[in-house]
Amino acid sequence: MPSDETARGPLGDLDPETFRRYGHDVVDWIAGIPRGAGALSGPGAGEAGDVRGALPPTAPDGPEPLDRVRADFERIIVPGITHWNHPGFFAYFAISGSAPGSSASSRAPR
Repeated sequence: MPSDETARGPLGDLDPETFRRYGHDVVDWIAGIPRGAGALSGPGAGEAGDVRGALPPTAPDGPEPLDRVRADFERIIVPGITHWNHPGFFAYFAISGSAPGSSASSRAPR
């Protein structure tokens, strides 16, 4: 993961280079999902309320470093969701199980 964000613009935005580094990190994480889908949580991996119970009761008063947000995402959110690329998930036949399908899905109008 890139180091903590550096300069911030007048509206609190990340500077373009820092945004680019974090954006690339997110794409790299997404690109690794098909190879490691079996290690992600499958159906029934948690109980209702597990994710909410692991989060603080209120939002932070100010911005947090993106490294901390990423760590919380990996530690709390990822284990608490059912991943449709998991080999045990057969309820929906998504096209996102391949690199071309993921690329097309990310560009599809919503």
